[in-house]
Amino acid sequence: MANHYRSDDATVCLRYRELAELDYGQLVGLIRPALSGSIFGLLGAGFIDYFYKSVARRPDSYLVGAFDESNKLLGVAIAVIDHNDAYSSIMRKHWFRLALRANFHILTPRVLTWIARGLVSRSGQTSCRDMDNIKSRLLVISVDSDCMKQGVGSELINNVDEWFRSVNIPSYLIFTEESNIRANRLYKKNGCEQLCIRNYRSKQIVVWVRHTHSEI
Repeated sequence: MANHYRSDDATVCLRYRELAELDYGQLVGLIRPALSGSIFGLLGAGFIDYFYKSVARRPDSYLVGAFDESNKLLGVAIAVIDHNDAYSSIMRKHWFRLALRANFHILTPRVLTWIARGLVSRSGQTSCRDMDNIKSRLLVISVDSDCMKQGVGSELINNVDEWFRSVNIPSYLIFTEESNIRANRLYKKNGCEQLCIRNYRSKQIVVWVRHTHSEI
């Protein structure tokens, strides 16, 4: 699958494909800015690198990227079938390596699991209808600043939709900060439904649901 974007008065062709292990170095470089304000950002680049490489190697995850002709990664989306299982199992299995790569080295399996649950549940006082029944997530979507507003984000979402349909997942959730106007505009434009806004660590988190129209 391909589309094009304009760069310095030239038309660049983008190819969309599933990421291979050789692409993981570019992956973490692209998603670090998107995670800078999160708990992952506070834990540091080493933690982000190891954690998302671990996610990428799971059989129940899907990583799709937008690549230019030189194979530079310009956009990426990461999705998982069951976010609770993915996050918790990675934290349990790799807690020592993750702790060594974090900005501080006093993390225990219990603390790491608590961090993971907080990240994926966005627990707060406001209840979201039907949210607890949907385990699948679009964890990250990130687009290089040089090709924003060129339809790359929408095409990544379409690729994620196709993958979820192929594994018979009818709906998945997306979390964004309310202050992230660009991301929220993207999801609204692509037909995602806003379930609610939750309070999480003094931030307002928008919970979106997207239906893939998969038959189950």
